[in-house]
Amino acid sequence: MVLALMPQAPTEFSTGWDKLNHALAFCALAFAWRLGFPGGGWRWVQLGLALLATGGAIEIVQQFVPGRQADWADLLADAIGAAIGMSMVATVEWLVRPAARLR
Repeated sequence: MVLALMPQAPTEFSTGWDKLNHALAFCALAFAWRLGFPGGGWRWVQLGLALLATGGAIEIVQQFVPGRQADWADLLADAIGAAIGMSMVATVEWLVRPAARLR
């Protein structure tokens, strides 16, 4: 998130495509947050809303950062990345709990 609010992001952290950068960052955030705050049901909804709010807040703040601009397509990339990260965690949880699947 620090990189998103710097006047100019360092190029060594870039894939070269802005939307992919957003998706990867939010995929990693979703994965880490989901592992840090386990639980089912509403936890998924809360995580999704928190990530969406974080992405929206970043876009709003970027309007005021020199060299940055708000782009709502970035928010879409954030949401897609978050969904992928959350799906990855769900898959990992499913794979490591074989006894729960057999019930």
